[in-house]
Amino acid sequence: MTLLELAEQHVPMRKVGNEWHGPCPSCGTSQRDPRLSDRFTVKIAREIFFCRTCTPEGGDAVTFLRKFENKSCPEAHALLGKVCVSTSCPARDKCSQGKKGSVAPAPRSLQAPKPAAAHAFVPAEASSPADRWRARAAKLIAIAHAALLDCPAQLDYLARRGLPREAVERYQLGWIAEDLYRPRPAWGLPDERWPNGKPKMLKIHRGILIPTFVSDQPHRLRVRRSKDELKDGEPGYIEVKGSGNDRVILNPDARGVVVVESDLDALLVDWFAGDLVGAMPTVSASAKPKESTWPILKKALAILVASDFEPTWNEEKQQWNNVGGKA
Repeated sequence: MTLLELAEQHVPMRKVGNEWHGPCPSCGTSQRDPRLSDRFTVKIAREIFFCRTCTPEGGDAVTFLRKFENKSCPEAHALLGKVCVSTSCPARDKCSQGKKGSVAPAPRSLQAPKPAAAHAFVPAEASSPADRWRARAAKLIAIAHAALLDCPAQLDYLARRGLPREAVERYQLGWIAEDLYRPRPAWGLPDERWPNGKPKMLKIHRGILIPTFVSDQPHRLRVRRSKDELKDGEPGYIEVKGSGNDRVILNPDARGVVVVESDLDALLVDWFAGDLVGAMPTVSASAKPKESTWPILKKALAILVASDFEPTWNEEKQQWNNVGGKA
């Protein structure tokens, strides 16, 4: 295992010239966005690292394991498959590596565990929208699609994202110019009331409407909102309540599948490479395939996972979270 691979098990790293930069596994980063941090550096040509704050003297992979993973010197050498060549170490005569002059076997607790028997994944059955919801969704898709074809600004935005007018027409994308409020029962949703007795409405946000179809029927509606209109912490994509939750694969007959998070990314993959691969938007990095799509993935020759890599620092738990990286 290289020094860079060791570092990437702890923190996200990015290439800068001939070096790799990132937050320090020990003291973190001073940058608000950890992806821009350069406090911790790995020089791959020399296989050394240093931290500008806590470890300016730097070190090699053995030093990394000792400092950041609390390994002993013999443990670190054994994990890396290296022989200790030091002749000045005061503990050489007592060290297993010093006595044998060869790589000591890794302690049982450090040896790579045998792969455990994988638990059989049992996909859940996808939920489908109500018939009334599908009927209302079909009407909204038609109205929003006509509005998008008559909106040069939004057509230009999509074209700059790689989806020209022809793609807009194929995928029946739409444009909702202002927030819509509709009675919930009219969309097949249960009636809900505010504490004052006033009925709650179904809100459909302003933005680009992205429909998903199953058997040519509307299954899910998602709205891609403009980043300029988002408040802090608000998601860029909003799903219309009542949508189904199946993870639909575009071009399901393909033997390779590209898994992405956003609907527009999936459409982009399908538009340019639909003759080669299938594309599956998961909506979120932690989502799992459903019963309908699991057989397609099982027979795929290759599954390319391209979740968003967005490490964030959890101040309360004092650790990095990266759902996309984990996926």
